[in-house]
Amino acid sequence: MTAALVMSGLVVGSDLGAAPAYADDEPVIVDPGFESAEWDPTTQHNHAQFVTPGADGTGTAVQVGFNFEGDSLAPEGTALPIRGGGPVRGMVNKTVSNIQPQTVYEVSITVKGRQMRYGAFDTEASLYYRGLATGDSARGYSNGVATPGNGTEWQTTTFQVTTGPRTTELNLYCFSTSMDSAGYCDDFSITRIGPVAAPVEAPEPWAEMPVMENGFPVTIPAVQSFEAAEGAFAGPIDRVIVAEEHRDAIADEAHLGAANMAEAGVAPDVELSYGDAGDLAAGGVFIELGDVPIPDDAPVNARDLMQDAYRIEITPEGVSITAGGEPGVLYALSTLTQATRSAATGDAGLPAGTVLNWTDQEFRALQIDSGRRYYSIDWLKQQIKDLAYTNLNTLVLRIKDNEGLRVESEVFPELVDDLPDGGHWTREEVQDLVAFAQRFHVRVIPEYDMPAHSALDAKIFTEPGYMLGEESYNYGRADIRERLADVAVEMGELFGSGYIHLGGDEFMSMNAHDEPVEWIREETGDPSATPRDAYIAFFNEVNEAVSEAGMRTMMWNDMLDGSNAVVDIDPSITIIYWAQIYGSLSVNELLAEGHLTIGSSSDRYHDLWPATERADQTGGESSMGEFINRPLPEYSWNAYPSPFLFSGGFGPPQTVDVQYRDQVRGQFFPVWDDAHGWAPEPVLTQTLLPRLRLFAQDTWNSERPVDTFADFDQHLRFQGHASYFGAEQVWEVPEATDVPTWSLEVTSDPDPGSEVGFGDTPTWSITATAGESRLDSARVRIDLEDVLDDIAATRLPVADTGNVALVPGAVIWDIGLQAGRSASIVISAPLSDRTLVPRGDRDLTVTVTGEAADAELTACVGCADLDALHIVADEPPVTGDPDDPPYSGGSEETSSAPETDGTPDSSDSPGTTDGVPDSSNPDDDLANTGASNARWIALIAAALIALGGLVLLRRRRAVRFTT
Repeated sequence: MTAALVMSGLVVGSDLGAAPAYADDEPVIVDPGFESAEWDPTTQHNHAQFVTPGADGTGTAVQVGFNFEGDSLAPEGTALPIRGGGPVRGMVNKTVSNIQPQTVYEVSITVKGRQMRYGAFDTEASLYYRGLATGDSARGYSNGVATPGNGTEWQTTTFQVTTGPRTTELNLYCFSTSMDSAGYCDDFSITRIGPVAAPVEAPEPWAEMPVMENGFPVTIPAVQSFEAAEGAFAGPIDRVIVAEEHRDAIADEAHLGAANMAEAGVAPDVELSYGDAGDLAAGGVFIELGDVPIPDDAPVNARDLMQDAYRIEITPEGVSITAGGEPGVLYALSTLTQATRSAATGDAGLPAGTVLNWTDQEFRALQIDSGRRYYSIDWLKQQIKDLAYTNLNTLVLRIKDNEGLRVESEVFPELVDDLPDGGHWTREEVQDLVAFAQRFHVRVIPEYDMPAHSALDAKIFTEPGYMLGEESYNYGRADIRERLADVAVEMGELFGSGYIHLGGDEFMSMNAHDEPVEWIREETGDPSATPRDAYIAFFNEVNEAVSEAGMRTMMWNDMLDGSNAVVDIDPSITIIYWAQIYGSLSVNELLAEGHLTIGSSSDRYHDLWPATERADQTGGESSMGEFINRPLPEYSWNAYPSPFLFSGGFGPPQTVDVQYRDQVRGQFFPVWDDAHGWAPEPVLTQTLLPRLRLFAQDTWNSERPVDTFADFDQHLRFQGHASYFGAEQVWEVPEATDVPTWSLEVTSDPDPGSEVGFGDTPTWSITATAGESRLDSARVRIDLEDVLDDIAATRLPVADTGNVALVPGAVIWDIGLQAGRSASIVISAPLSDRTLVPRGDRDLTVTVTGEAADAELTACVGCADLDALHIVADEPPVTGDPDDPPYSGGSEETSSAPETDGTPDSSDSPGTTDGVPDSSNPDDDLANTGASNARWIALIAAALIALGGLVLLRRRRAVRFTT
């Protein structure tokens, strides 16, 4: 059959999946009547299936949830006894695109069932991030509407929706809240009516992102400190250089961070290479591991989390990153990506200076209630990308609740959810997810709730004495304690984070059962032991098994009310504090007992039921919000500005006393769900973004960059999602495989071809330049045969870098250069009264060659074809100081410097190469060696003249290297 498009009430045939044709201002909904009987990408569903006939007696509709035969507790095709529980529910949701803001639409939905919820949900019905569901007349948490005939007849409801100032899509949904029968959905349609009479304008996005008070561009979270310097880095980033000594440790993080920079547009052509700080050239980022100078006044826990800290040094030439550990590399590159994007909105570039960033919160987590409903592995992977993008490092997955077990288990196979259109994750899928998360330095912690939250378990394990009513396992029995310990170890080892969350919340009938009390009194020999003592002893026993397996445990706080008189909770168990409720101890009381504590505040619960109250569209100063609008961002902004605030239950938040703050180890942002499967993943992605960004800022515990959430909203909208969010992750960038390059250039003064004479000092400059990579070792040979025949030497050569040596008729210059750097050597030939210049025209020129084993000489300008300098002069008299050596080096017969290849040997003294002083020290008397021999020659010459002998001394030119 063909799918259909509903546009302004017109149904147009279209092949499913084909790009639809539609007017620019009309909404687009794919297959609104489910006639294709296939799921398309714009339709989300949970515990749903196609059925026939549809509402008009033909075609197809969707069944949401499950039906049961007679008194059966399990739906057809499964043995899981879910009747009477949340898993009976199901949902379907269609995303409608091409929606215009501040516009009125008419929507109609056809449903059938005893407890139906349906409508259109606008995630941004009004500012800021306040969604609104319009449609059915039901209100409250799980109420539903019965269609005619006690849910046996179809009913079509038509209603109008007014979109918000930023709305670009709507979600038409239908789900059943019944826990013993299914519901049915068909024929979604939407028609544009027209613009609202008095539109509300959304704030205009900033054309140029402002810098923060410290002068650094906008990032989430804001950096702890920035010390500005002169200038700016203009980019673009084209090379990431990993310190060779840290290659094995951080190459993967550098590749991933560089790939994300490329996708974000700040480094589109980036390549990666290995080297050292000397290789940093313009447009480059150098990364190494090292100690980060965390300030002395930072919280003590910050030093324990050095692996998350980093320093970014920004200069006009490039960027250098020092990270305390592998996670710090990834976080630093995320910060650099965000800052560069922010700076690119202006003209100034990325400001030069030093960033120091660190945190004192070990667990910065997103907590997902996957025990009640199924989430796709792909959606979880996208959230992992977003976590790392803002320096969050933990994903907590509640895998076991009243609704069953979301993961394959060998210890409790009976609990594994095998329901269609939902179900469980295989062990291989979990391992894949964990491996994915590890590459982002995100740990995945499973929560297996025990002993309570076990309603489904009670329907499965019907053996007398196995369960305590319909709520909890009977942990008074040794075999049950052992089995629960076994599954804790099993799940902890599968997820591999080193932690297992044991739940431990809401055992409301704890005091009504005798078996655990009898066990603990016998175990301790103390008849005063209480039900709370037995409860704590159970968790201590499971914790011991987990500890023996090399892991640690966590548990909720709400059942810890201080009434345990005999058994103390093991201090190694980390307490997850969600509220001061059910008589539990305050957070400061637990901290005073020495417990490590993490917050998961009920005030910040993101509850996934559609918000239906218009009243929720205003306020925010004190209201947490309704359902999926919780927490209203303004509420979190005002009530939870730091990680040292914990839920007070029905009262205001509790503030951790200063003396206990080193025991606070972080915060979880909690998403609590229901088994019906709404909100669908795309809706949750939208509603989660602003709340998680604000949470990331406050949990990193750096100073907020702005004063109001309205301003922070501009930041989070600009930064958006992580690179490759919703797309296949790219893990690597190309590694630079090009051979390092270098070049030579020879110039003369005066210009080539000029005439020189008595009193002139012609010079030749030879400049070596490295390309974009470091030049480790190169040799330059400067042939002086056409100079030495005419001019005598006065001293040996000196270069501004490298080693210099004389060989017969030439100079050897061995050199290494940093990327993009140059070095020069200058040859001076003074034509003085001590220089015997032959009568008539003669030419002076040099010939230069270069070679390097691991680099390519790409240019040698003037090396062999530089026009000669022409000597035009009469022979001057020979005068001068007889103590000034008239000759030093250059001929085979009389050179004072031995022939050398420039390589040091054991006979060299410190600072020399084969007798030639180290050219890196220009203060050396480079003529000492040659001067001694030259003085002997001068003495011999003087003696011959005195005897009247006619001696013709063949004079040689002076070769001088200057810096």
